[in-house]
Amino acid sequence: MLVAMSAGVSPGRRLYGTAVLVVGLPALVALMVPARDRLSLVIPALLVLLLVTGAAVLGGRWVALPGAVAGALLLNWFFTPPFGTLVVESPVQIVVLGVYLAVAVAVSATVDVAARRTAEATRARAEAEALEAADRMRTTLLAGVGHDLRTPLAAVKAAVSSLRQGDVTWTDEERDELLATIEDGADRLQRLVSDLLDASRLQAGVVTTFPESVSLDELVGRALLSLPPTSRVQVDLSPTLPHVVVDVGLAERVLANLLENALRYSPPNAPVTIRGSLLDTSDRVLCEVIDRGPGIPADEWDVVFDSFRRLPPADRGDRGDRGPGGLGLGLTVARGFTEAMGGTLEPAPTPNGGLTMRVEWSIAPARPGPGRP
Repeated sequence: MLVAMSAGVSPGRRLYGTAVLVVGLPALVALMVPARDRLSLVIPALLVLLLVTGAAVLGGRWVALPGAVAGALLLNWFFTPPFGTLVVESPVQIVVLGVYLAVAVAVSATVDVAARRTAEATRARAEAEALEAADRMRTTLLAGVGHDLRTPLAAVKAAVSSLRQGDVTWTDEERDELLATIEDGADRLQRLVSDLLDASRLQAGVVTTFPESVSLDELVGRALLSLPPTSRVQVDLSPTLPHVVVDVGLAERVLANLLENALRYSPPNAPVTIRGSLLDTSDRVLCEVIDRGPGIPADEWDVVFDSFRRLPPADRGDRGDRGPGGLGLGLTVARGFTEAMGGTLEPAPTPNGGLTMRVEWSIAPARPGPGRP
């Protein structure tokens, strides 16, 4: 019951309200006691009431009610003759103390109700905004999936149907081409589904990492193996680079998405370079994926990390991060996984045109030498 009635006020505000009472009541008493013989009881009562009201605004009812009672006891002890006792001899003093206590309790209850209603309204607005965002996401997802999933599915179905035709004799070259179409469509479907699942994990905040020490060379090799074979990727990694601390599976996915994105936007005859170096701070390794495509204006660098975001054709050839067979989730997943591992992913311009994706990861602690613990 107590928790439910205090739900409108945060623990931090209750702490501040308690501090106001603990500090304010003794301070008021110390200031007014020297002049209590010349003061009417009404003046200390009004000042204490003002302090209790402030505590109610900050901490709510369950801070202000004890404060109101404490204030009444202090007024009785220090400002109603005979001083130093809880005896009240004058009916006027009884009325003043009674009115003070009633007003303090009423104000505390009113403020507490207002705080709870404000909190309920804030929660209702947040829930409405979340539902609206979910509806927008669902609409965008359906629009993207409707096209991007149908395209590879249609290609796979057409190739399979062609191979099943009993009245057609296919040459070995034609059969290999149809099988390649099926394999390519299946690979595209696998990437689309993986992006959707990874994006949903990031949105739900359920990405679990298992950091371990691994070389950047191994991560790049694993990422290249997960992509279709290509000779366009140039690897520039120093063998002396220290190991990094990452989740191997997530880091592999980050580099694979960045490489796939770079290959997609670079001209067919332009290479993509992946380069590693040790930053000046000496505690982080920088991995750069460099493309020679049209690049992206600096004021839209953050936009490419938005889910399902597609930049205008003039910005990146004919796609944003989306491109053929993509839902615009590759860079979203890459940044989310990088940050989940404690790293950073930021874009930068490539000299002479293009975009460079810069990934930073912490280096692994140096391993002890022989004979050392």
